[in-house]
Amino acid sequence: MAAAPACINDQLVKTGCYCLNESAVNQFTNLFVGDHTLGVRSDSDEQLIIHLAFLQTFKLSSITFGVPGDSSCPATVKLFANINNLGFSEASGKTSTTYSSKHWL
Repeated sequence: MAAAPACINDQLVKTGCYCLNESAVNQFTNLFVGDHTLGVRSDSDEQLIIHLAFLQTFKLSSITFGVPGDSSCPATVKLFANINNLGFSEASGKTSTTYSSKHWL
């Protein structure tokens, strides 16, 4: 039997986490308060960069996104590992693991 997914919130270095292009109302810190009705949104367009800093290295075998069932759901999510100070121009040229909305549950 597979082990239950572990929550990694306690492994985050909160002062090292940030979000680029976030709305002042729907900030990325909403993701960590335990209220599934809160979310993060961009302030001006469809792009966000969320940087998560961790206490230590670990193997991430899966990730779960709680997404709304409407048109506000992201069309694409790109994951980048071990890149500090990533901006939008750098992200467009980097190799990522990409998930499209067809993968959403």
